Amino acid sequence: MTPRTKWRRRIVWALAILLPLILILTLFFSAAGVIRSVAEASLRADAASSMHEAIEATLSDGLGYSDLVTVHKNSAGDITALTADAQRINAIARDAAYLSQTNFMRRAEEGVEVPLGAFTGIEALSGFGPPVTFKLLPVGAAHCDFRSEFTSAGINQTRHAVYLDIVLSITVVLPAGTSEFEERAQVMLCESVLQGKVPDFLLHSDLFGSVS
Repeated sequence: MTPRTKWRRRIVWALAILLPLILILTLFFSAAGVIRSVAEASLRADAASSMHEAIEATLSDGLGYSDLVTVHKNSAGDITALTADAQRINAIARDAAYLSQTNFMRRAEEGVEVPLGAFTGIEALSGFGPPVTFKLLPVGAAHCDFRSEFTSAGINQTRHAVYLDIVLSITVVLPAGTSEFEERAQVMLCESVLQGKVPDFLLHSDLFGSVS
């Protein structure tokens, strides 16, 4: 066997090894973005369902305006202050955050189904083909905030609404790399129409700033 023949054989063997490897890597990186989008969309849906389930469970006993806010008036009947029940608010926020995180982790353990077409890297085909299940280890951290909203409801009438905002921050390691994103949910807990003039300092203050 001549040296030239040996070199030709080495080149053939090298190409036989490198070409499939290059093809696999090309398909992986071209499909990575599509896989990441499909997986993130699935996890966002899980997060949204988890937060709404947590809200329903936390507020299942019903909640009235007077359970969270106390309206203080002077002898003339004018509103002088609004105070929030810090203990009740903190309990609601703690329970809603815990249940949101627990529900999400339970759903995430089932994995994410990615259609086989996503591995082509072509978005038009990403929804076709049998599903391939990815087992993930996501980390979800929930945070709750309360906020007030004052709007005019007529002459000497002010509508006061109390909202609960939940933010679920998610970090997950995918075959396409690490992905970090947030999903939010908002629900109005209660509302009341306040009779009489509400002082400006109340309309522009954060009633729940110290207890959220």
